[in-house]
Amino acid sequence: MKNNFSSEFFLASHSANGFYSIFNELYFPDENWFCYVLKGGPGTGKSTLIKEISKFAQKAKIKFELIHCSSDPKSLDGIIFPDLKKCIADGTSPHIIEPKYPGISDEIINLGEFWDKKSLQKSAEKMLKLYKENSLYHKKTASYLKAYGEIERQNSFENFINKEKLEKYSLNLSKKIFGLKSFPKKGKEKLRLISAVTPEGEIFFEKTLYHYANNIYLVENKFRKIGSYILNKIKKRATEKGFDIILCPSAILGEEYLDSVIIPKLNLAFATTDKINLEKIPKNIKIKKINEKRFLKKNEIAEHKNMIKFNFKLQETFLNEAIGNLKKALEIHDKIEEKYIKAMNFKKIKKITDELTSAIYSKLS
Repeated sequence: MKNNFSSEFFLASHSANGFYSIFNELYFPDENWFCYVLKGGPGTGKSTLIKEISKFAQKAKIKFELIHCSSDPKSLDGIIFPDLKKCIADGTSPHIIEPKYPGISDEIINLGEFWDKKSLQKSAEKMLKLYKENSLYHKKTASYLKAYGEIERQNSFENFINKEKLEKYSLNLSKKIFGLKSFPKKGKEKLRLISAVTPEGEIFFEKTLYHYANNIYLVENKFRKIGSYILNKIKKRATEKGFDIILCPSAILGEEYLDSVIIPKLNLAFATTDKINLEKIPKNIKIKKINEKRFLKKNEIAEHKNMIKFNFKLQETFLNEAIGNLKKALEIHDKIEEKYIKAMNFKKIKKITDELTSAIYSKLS
């Protein structure tokens, strides 16, 4: 297994249905998990703290999941240690996290204690203006993605799909993969987002697939219903057979559509994406492509090709506008961060980082 210690995901993204968050999947207090919830404004060192702890984990060869911020993919929203049942996460808006069982399963780390309030107050008027501008661009992003989703819902092209052929293929593929393999207990689903709409465009963490799987099935992603149908069949059969899976819904369209199904125990993954660079796939990874055209009614497609082309072009336009507004929002966010960075006492943040590192890895000693 390729990158033995870390994988990358999102837990939230802008979507056609508004801000889509699965931060409730971050940790599970009833299963003895513990979460350190970071509070504080932009530029207070939350992402840097998480990055420093991830470097330690990499050196110590401890498995972890990095959670990226979809509004700024270079920034981190969290880090999860599945084997240690511990995590650290940014608990500020828009994915606000409040302790479920304070002091028992979670603890708030307030980095806002280490900023110079007087320094921030001097820039109050300018800061408020920047915050409002940032919010406006995010609202514009939401509008464009909603329009994108409306086109998808109204033109899901279900009438163009040979459902009988698709059903037969999906069942045969499931039988081929799972055969007689079976475990007494039903498999568990772990929800993650392997993709997101970001200021850098649509990002898909293909290296995460390589982390878990040597064998990957790629379904073409033009007619999303086809890939999602196949992946839903795989998901159902895998869990029925007792295999734990990582289920990755579509960040842009929600849980009705799937981006990926990963079955770690079988070194196997399925993905509906056109974001993977096939020329840069590691040599030890086997790729099998599933051509969606085999499930389409050619006559129907030919008859409506102009309408289909127009709708795809519309979606592309709306998506690009959404991404453009996210870029502008990030530019404003960076200006806000600069003000907070100048007001922060980072020596104290370094002390907190060291203390958290010790707390996270206490089980190892």
